[in-house]
Amino acid sequence: MFYSSPVGLILMGLILAGLISSNVVLLFGNVTSDAGQFLRLNLKNELHSNDTSKCVTNEKNQTVCVYEDICYNNNEDNWYIDEGSNDPILDSIKGPELLLLNFKKEFVNDRRMLTCLDEFHPIPRKEKKKSFIQMSGTFYYLCCWTPEFGHFLINMVFPAFHALSKLFPQEIFSSIQYVVKETERQSIRTERGSFALYYDVLEFFTGSKGKVFSFDQLVKKAIEEGKEEVCFDQLAAGMFLDSLIWSRDIPEYDIEEDLLVPMKDHVAELYPLENESLEKVLSETRVDGQSGETECNIAILERKNKSRNMANKDEVLDTIKSIFKDEKWNIQTISFDDVGLESQYLTMRNTKLFLSVSGTGSHMAAYLPDGAASIEISVMYEEGKAKSVNEELCKVIPKVTCYVCPPGPNNITDWMEARFAKDIIVNIDELRHILYETHEQLDGGCIQPFRNTQEMPKKKIVGFWHIGKSHYSSQGLRDDFVKRQASEILDTYLFSDGLKTEGYDLKLNYVTQVNLSNETKAFLAQSGLIYEHPPKALDMEEGVEYFEYPTLMELHSYCTQPENHDSIVFYIHSKTEDWKRQAYENYVLGDNCIRCLETENKKACGVTYKGTNGFPWAHFSGNFWMTTCDYISGLNAPWYPEILEEAKMLDGQMPWMAQPPYGRYFAEYWMLNDAGERRPHQREGKAPPNLQQDEICSDSYYYSY
Repeated sequence: MFYSSPVGLILMGLILAGLISSNVVLLFGNVTSDAGQFLRLNLKNELHSNDTSKCVTNEKNQTVCVYEDICYNNNEDNWYIDEGSNDPILDSIKGPELLLLNFKKEFVNDRRMLTCLDEFHPIPRKEKKKSFIQMSGTFYYLCCWTPEFGHFLINMVFPAFHALSKLFPQEIFSSIQYVVKETERQSIRTERGSFALYYDVLEFFTGSKGKVFSFDQLVKKAIEEGKEEVCFDQLAAGMFLDSLIWSRDIPEYDIEEDLLVPMKDHVAELYPLENESLEKVLSETRVDGQSGETECNIAILERKNKSRNMANKDEVLDTIKSIFKDEKWNIQTISFDDVGLESQYLTMRNTKLFLSVSGTGSHMAAYLPDGAASIEISVMYEEGKAKSVNEELCKVIPKVTCYVCPPGPNNITDWMEARFAKDIIVNIDELRHILYETHEQLDGGCIQPFRNTQEMPKKKIVGFWHIGKSHYSSQGLRDDFVKRQASEILDTYLFSDGLKTEGYDLKLNYVTQVNLSNETKAFLAQSGLIYEHPPKALDMEEGVEYFEYPTLMELHSYCTQPENHDSIVFYIHSKTEDWKRQAYENYVLGDNCIRCLETENKKACGVTYKGTNGFPWAHFSGNFWMTTCDYISGLNAPWYPEILEEAKMLDGQMPWMAQPPYGRYFAEYWMLNDAGERRPHQREGKAPPNLQQDEICSDSYYYSY
């Protein structure tokens, strides 16, 4: 909802100053030069599709698509899809528009946008791809034309999430990676921001680092390696001319009031409000005001040593205090200068009334909780009316009430002058009128949006790491591999950022038949998180290879003990193929699976789900997964004596195509299937899984319904 003061109505202005500056770090953890087992995300069922793409078109005939196995050719400057495929846009869609920006050329006079405004139109390739860099997973292709934070957020990020919400279920937003095309980078860099900003913002929305890539850098890397193409498992592209931008200039674009809801819900899951971390956040953003818990917070945004501050701030404070007299109100001044986006976001989520001068920071009103109010202090008049930068934004956050307060006697009419005006005199009479109305609206009380983690039992997470016999011929090489994988594990979200902020107890047990050196054991122990766990649950003969079963038996034994019923457990192993292992670790030990298991109906999470619509039994291919002891305790023990004989007798006879599979492949079958009376092996038919697809989370789905 948006309200104007009696002095004026509102017009749009979306030029906001940059807030963040940092160095760009490009990570190529998901890059491989070989075609391999790709990690694709599940799409919404209602999409139009053909062999190579899935698309959705809105009522204005604008389209966004996801392309399968798509490549950019460096030499030809073209995008290619598989030979023999049809046009990626269905023939039934007449005159489609697939735009990389939500701007049309006829509305643009800014040369910076031009390279983003061509329609994205991959063409069928005539020859097979020869040499390429392969990017595994699902990506969204974002074309960027300005380093200014406000433009990037409102004109690019918000519309991007609007498009993504039409293609993908919200629960897998955090698995989407971004590839950023930068336009005329050096020529448009400004003092107030840089393209480094894009990576900061997008990493905030993914919840972790390493999921944002520079398209320009990928192309450069391919050229340096002598590769012709950069290829993607899945690439989403396109934007709608959505109402956030165009409802003022093009009246027929109706307001879609829930446009930002999927994005807001996604961010709320990534960054929950918790007492333990909230005070730390407020210590970073608060300039002055009360500390500690209060029922309702009023925040006044200040820009440190910059333009567009309130010249009569003391009068503003006195006016607020004269109206919001109740002790439940905590009035504080905050600043977002040199503060990360997570801290900015959590501060807004904990604010009930937000006052800001037009420009930098005022757009963060998008993250106020439902029932809150925003008062924007306008910096200028346009055609005799108070100008607002939040008019269109407030139309798509309908559960937040927006007001605009006109400026005082300075009466600026030139936007460039207003942008750099150092002090804005607030019209106190108009502000008082708005505050009385706001107080009446908010006087019913405030609902604290955060939960107190100190009153909640800590989540217990226990991992089981199988260290198997490797292909390495020497003790030294084997020990080096184990230390390298341990370092990867300790760098994941679960063992680093998550451990610091989420308040869980974490332990990783490694189980092995390999004789590791004392130096390696000391290296593993020094973190205080990784522990040697000698296998006891399975009677083993010396010198016999038991595959993954000793570790799985230890996990099962742990979960069947009553005191561990509420624990979360995960299973990983020493896969020697680096790029796959790292991708699997980053998914299962990222925030993806932890978030998944917080959902009531979800029982398990893992990499590369394969269902029974084309395969005899459901499983997480790669056998990296997370689940609960509550679920594991209902399974049979993952071992039967005939396994070793099966492994010898049936090697070379496709033992994985039976259900249940034979020998060592039963280890992959076990977690999703082996409950109740164990089925006899069959070479025909399908094994009905113990967990259905809607009870699991994965980064990709194969042979699914």
